[in-house]
Amino acid sequence: MDIHVTAQEASPEERAAVNAELGPPETGWVGGRRQIEAEGRVAFGGEQRRSERHRLLPVLHAIQSRIGWISPGAINYAALRLDIAPAEMYGVASFYGMFALSPRPTVVAHVCDDIACLAKGAEALCQQLEAQLGAPGSPSVDGRATWLRSPCLGLCERATAALISAAGPEPRERVVAPADAEGVKAVIDDAIAGKLPAEPDALGPKISVPQAGRAGLRLLRRVGVVNPASLDDYLRMEGYDALRRALDLGPRGVVREVIE
Repeated sequence: MDIHVTAQEASPEERAAVNAELGPPETGWVGGRRQIEAEGRVAFGGEQRRSERHRLLPVLHAIQSRIGWISPGAINYAALRLDIAPAEMYGVASFYGMFALSPRPTVVAHVCDDIACLAKGAEALCQQLEAQLGAPGSPSVDGRATWLRSPCLGLCERATAALISAAGPEPRERVVAPADAEGVKAVIDDAIAGKLPAEPDALGPKISVPQAGRAGLRLLRRVGVVNPASLDDYLRMEGYDALRRALDLGPRGVVREVIE
């Protein structure tokens, strides 16, 4: 038995989001309709359900993507489906910065202000967005959207970065990187108008970490060129040259290079 901080129940839409990830509940013990005559008063299979704990994060993502935030009722229902204490479910949901535990508009722009983006002008970008859309977290565009400062979005090589998400039965996401205020606002407007394409490949050309074939590569310049199982191939493509240089510089020289 677990103490619930609320008696709130999940809405039909929240249940649908969880069920889409886990499948429909098989018995009344995990959120289905109770049938005393068929199920009796004793539940079986708890160990098997608890073995599904690894699905906790996907379930939270499913709720967030469908509703736009994770309510206490949704947490209660998801906890019941996974046989996890609601307090544990809440602890995970509250740990990750991009999950919302209070209502907010369905269209949200997450704007990175972590180190890499900060070095590329994220603070100026946030100030521009605040001038156009209001303070972070405040409803804008007639209450249909908001923007938030975000921890790292994993797009450091494309700083500054923003991720615009639109919750709903068919959730959408779009990355804007490098980002400027006009570009972020344009994608927010598209998301409100339902114009974000469903398929990631339909979002237009991507600028990401190159894997092969692009001039100027350093760390990845051997990708697709050398046999990764052959040291001779690696040496042929200047393998270990940086190590040789580091040995020539010596410890103090390496530290000096890093500082400079």
